[in-house]
Amino acid sequence: MSVSSCNHLEKPRDTNLNYWLGEKVSFDDSRQYLDSNIYLDGDYQFIINEQGEQEFPQTYVSYQIENGVIDTIEIKDPEIVLYNFCLNSSPMKVSIMLDNFGFEGGGIYDYTGNNGYLSIYFKKGKTIIVQRIYEN
Repeated sequence: MSVSSCNHLEKPRDTNLNYWLGEKVSFDDSRQYLDSNIYLDGDYQFIINEQGEQEFPQTYVSYQIENGVIDTIEIKDPEIVLYNFCLNSSPMKVSIMLDNFGFEGGGIYDYTGNNGYLSIYFKKGKTIIVQRIYEN
């Protein structure tokens, strides 16, 4: 795995993610999910099911790569912190925290919002998806 900088969005100071959106990366093929452009973070291992097929573990972080750059991050690990919240935070806390960071959005049972540069989807206890927004 190698990383280089390429005008990426500022990584949140409080996060314990290994990589961030816009980072130019090169993952080892063993981290690749099937023949997709999705790669499992090096802190996690794929599970091989009874049919010998690769599956994601119950908790993980994955990165979708477009043109060698991280485009989307999926978080399914409650230990990962992002903008002062984690997977087990309440949607209300997520909304308050992201409002403080300039995001616009909301939701009662989940949260969807953006700050003009990236969008975040949060579903308590299930998933956090962070994705770059491209200018047209």
